[in-house]
Amino acid sequence: MMGKKRRLPSRATRRSPPTGGRTRRSAPTRRSAPTGGRTRRSGPTRRSAPTGGRTGRSAPTRRSPLGNDIPRQCYCYIVQCSDGTFYTGWTTDPERRVKVHNAGRGARYTRTRRPVKLVYLETQPDRTSAMRREFAIKRMKREQKQKLINKVIIPSQQ
Repeated sequence: MMGKKRRLPSRATRRSPPTGGRTRRSAPTRRSAPTGGRTRRSGPTRRSAPTGGRTGRSAPTRRSPLGNDIPRQCYCYIVQCSDGTFYTGWTTDPERRVKVHNAGRGARYTRTRRPVKLVYLETQPDRTSAMRREFAIKRMKREQKQKLINKVIIPSQQ
């Protein structure tokens, strides 16, 4: 003899899964470091090839009218902030970079220490050597930077 069909309890009265009363969730998402209220730009990650004629860690390039890439000259620079401190960086266009610093769109360090004045400029053959030189200058003590600045005369100061 066939018995009655067993009726399943409704969703509200079902027993909880064997996970200790909690439902299983997907793996937690990885959170990035706080961005200070700024949102992250969407787009390619650093691992993908950059656009604009730049590839890997080679020197920045610009397109000539003939279509071949011409490497840009790179510079390592030191600017003196209004409070007397030094900021070191590298760029392909020193005049534009100082203007950007003074407009408040440069490095975070210089934004609250405006205006800045270019006190040292050194040409480098490529981007990698400019970045290495910048790092070497940043490791120097203030007195060493001052000696370096006193040795070189900026063309705009002549």
